[in-house]
Amino acid sequence: MGRKSAAPLFGSFHYDIAEDRWTWSDGMYRIHGMEPGDVVPTTAVLLSHKHPEDVDEYRRLLDRVITVGESFTYRHRILDLDGIVRSVITVGEGERSDSGEVVAFTGYLLDMTETIREDASSLAREVFEQAQEHRANIDQAKGALMVAYGLTDEEAFAVLRWHSQHANLKLRDLAAEMMHRMSVPEMVSLPARAKISAALAAITEQAFVIPPDLATPELAALPPERAARSTADDDRDRQRS
Repeated sequence: MGRKSAAPLFGSFHYDIAEDRWTWSDGMYRIHGMEPGDVVPTTAVLLSHKHPEDVDEYRRLLDRVITVGESFTYRHRILDLDGIVRSVITVGEGERSDSGEVVAFTGYLLDMTETIREDASSLAREVFEQAQEHRANIDQAKGALMVAYGLTDEEAFAVLRWHSQHANLKLRDLAAEMMHRMSVPEMVSLPARAKISAALAAITEQAFVIPPDLATPELAALPPERAARSTADDDRDRQRS
């Protein structure tokens, strides 16, 4: 059973403009790393805990809501009492008197730090799992080339890279598609080299080619257009013998 996501901390506030007095809920103190009543909340205290890169924008929004009464939602960062950066969302709006004058600012603060961290961890796991899958496809494709053609690991990788570059495909996509096509029923009975050549021909519109700079003289000496045909002939010759 999976662990539940951490619920964001919640705090509410009220600011009386005429009296220049803030009222914080217990949650507001705790989001800032304090115990309720540790400090007397003031505008200066509030701004001192805003992240240096976010404080100017917060001050601008605060001034605007106090003078115009506009509501706002602002995602930003604060520094708690221990200097730890926390990701928060402030939602606030002005309160008006019967005459329409803005007399107060009220709203709440949501601490999204743990939620964002868990989302980031989940994304990191997903990216890692995808990377492992891509790596496995590449390793399988290299293995097929190494067995079929007697290539080294580096040579097999160079072959895949050459085909991916000439087909304008990402290496991981080429490898995944190559392994998929080699596993379809109509390919199972084909010799290994014929399978590889047919798969690459279907993907890249070019059959198996040994890049000329590889240290495999007997294959590198073959003209590119004959490489796949010759290797397939080798398989048939071995079967006849």
